[in-house]
Amino acid sequence: FLTNGSFSVGAHGNAYMVVNTSGAPLTASNLAGQILACPNYSAGQSVTLGSCNTGKKISQWWNPFSWNRKPFASHLSGALTAQSGQPTSVIAPNTYIWFSSAGNMTPANMTGSGSMGAAGQWITFGPP
Repeated sequence: FLTNGSFSVGAHGNAYMVVNTSGAPLTASNLAGQILACPNYSAGQSVTLGSCNTGKKISQWWNPFSWNRKPFASHLSGALTAQSGQPTSVIAPNTYIWFSSAGNMTPANMTGSGSMGAAGQWITFGPP
């Protein structure tokens, strides 16, 4: 669906990856291919990634994927740009994402009891 002209994608994820409906990890290149194959998407159109922590800065002191210093959203912007030939921005949350019953997405932290905490931010990545 579109959010202020941006193409929206929802998935479970974190700063390193997103997963498909079966729970298998998707690379930024895989997801870019799926987005570009969608008939409602136009090459170069910005993408809003409704996926937890995909715009979160990766800690340099602890990183299980030492080759990956950029958040997933940054890699997705690069993959969309490379595959489409059009500069493409990706907007992603730097914390958890909360969906309302009306379909709105709000980035916010989670409290110890599992409820919505302090507000997070939408971060824009790219075009590279």
